[in-house]
Amino acid sequence: MKCLITGSLYKDKSLGSDSFINNASVAIFSQEDNSLIGWTVTDSADGRYTLTLPFDELYEVRYEAKGYQTKKVIIDLRNIPNDHKESWKLEADIWLDTISNSTNDSSLIDQTVDKMKYNSKLNKMEWEKD
Repeated sequence: MKCLITGSLYKDKSLGSDSFINNASVAIFSQEDNSLIGWTVTDSADGRYTLTLPFDELYEVRYEAKGYQTKKVIIDLRNIPNDHKESWKLEADIWLDTISNSTNDSSLIDQTVDKMKYNSKLNKMEWEKD
């Protein structure tokens, strides 16, 4: 069984939800050994992407586009009860900030921004902000 994750990549949140980022890369890495598991490119029409990930693993997903700060998202698909795995689908829309000429601090570009993990009390995946 695998988890289907879909979403869109957007330009700066202040620009609204119609500002898609086309042809961005979405790379998936194992958190265990930092190995590249796979990647995709967002659709040119609406910034959509689709990931299919096996359960019981911890992943780092990197969203990258030229002119934007890379965003890293940790997706924790561990500790999800087997009876909930059969039809698991997540929607994860992501906003990337533009890199301004005054942004020279590489630590801002490479920081993990968000985490998504299973909340057993609510029986759903939740975002955790750092």
